[in-house]
Amino acid sequence: MCRLFVAFGAVPGFNMNGFFSFHGKGAKAKGAPSPTPAASAPSAKTAPPPAAELLELQGDTWRVWNFVDKKDIVKLSEATMRQKVQIRDCKKVAIQIDSKVNSVIIDNCEELRLCVSSLISGAEFVNCRKVKFQVTGVCPSIAIDKCSGVDLFLSKDSKETEITTSKSGEMNVNFPKDGADGDWVELPIPEQFHHRIKDGSLDTRVSELYSR
Repeated sequence: MCRLFVAFGAVPGFNMNGFFSFHGKGAKAKGAPSPTPAASAPSAKTAPPPAAELLELQGDTWRVWNFVDKKDIVKLSEATMRQKVQIRDCKKVAIQIDSKVNSVIIDNCEELRLCVSSLISGAEFVNCRKVKFQVTGVCPSIAIDKCSGVDLFLSKDSKETEITTSKSGEMNVNFPKDGADGDWVELPIPEQFHHRIKDGSLDTRVSELYSR
């Protein structure tokens, strides 16, 4: 059973902007020129309607799309090990996947809290901001591409997870310490490196900023 580690807070309300107009009728002096009418303000563009929420199986992929500002946890329990999950265009929402699935792809999401049970292949994050990902079982690999503010919470069974990052920053990985004290370790994932030519090849090492 996947238990969400962070309770998602209430979403602040949204206030629509209004307008009012006032038309005054005053006396006009004899021979005075007529006032120049004020130019009409350009009409505000109507915002496009929000995309419809989707929670459906398409082929072998579950689509979890367009969930925004949800106070309740969005749960997916019907997925199987042969199926993938695609989470796309979700913002300010918590999603929970209770069953073991093949893989999960998170695309263009912001302020997302995602908890999964176990993954056969792994998880992939693309174009995401301020996301938290927790796995309670096994996750062989995690790929992060063009993301900012990614916090990973790994179980004891996932401490050997291979993490690949590209064009991303502000990332951290959290995992439990060995033993039964329940303490967790938080480590930053490096995003700064030193490069130099050495013996005809490029030698790369992590910046000393990340040394402990």
